[in-house]
Amino acid sequence: ESNIIENNIISNSTLYGIYVMSGSDINTLKGNIISRSGKHGMYIKAGNNAIVGNTLTDNGTVTPAGPVGAGLAFLPDLPSTTLTDMVVPGGASIASADVTLLSDYSFTTALQGNLVQSNSIAGNADDGIELKGASNTLITGNHISNNGTHGIYISEYERCV
Repeated sequence: ESNIIENNIISNSTLYGIYVMSGSDINTLKGNIISRSGKHGMYIKAGNNAIVGNTLTDNGTVTPAGPVGAGLAFLPDLPSTTLTDMVVPGGASIASADVTLLSDYSFTTALQGNLVQSNSIAGNADDGIELKGASNTLITGNHISNNGTHGIYISEYERCV
C-alpha cells in the first residue's frame, strides 16, 4: 500500500508499462511517460489509486482479430481473466513461464475509488481509457485523442463518472 511511481519513462514493454495487481491498493502514479507497450500502458486491478499527470501513447497492438490494448485499463481480478492477462499479443503466455505473476485471489480487492486526472492519453490501439468492473471512479481533466476505438470505454458497473 501507499506506493509512489513517479516521473519514469517506460517504453517498448512486451505487455504492460505499469501493472498494479489486485491487493496493491492506494498508489500514486504520477508524471510517468509510457509508450509502445504490447497491451496496456497502465493496467490497474486495485482500488483507491491516484493516476495524475501521466502521458500514455501508442500502447497496444493491432491483431487480425482487431486492436488490443488501451492507454489506461481498469479490469477486475477474476480467475477467468488472470491467465489471459499474461498472454503476449501473438499468443505466448508469460504466466506459464512464471506462475508468481498470477494473482492470489485471497488478496483480491474492489476496483473502486480511483482518480484519473490531468493525463494525456493518445494514439493507443484500442481505447484511451478502458474501465470495466470499476465503481466510484472519477475521470476528470484529461486530454484523450486519436485512440483506435473509444476515448473512454465504460462497462459492467455503475457509479463511474
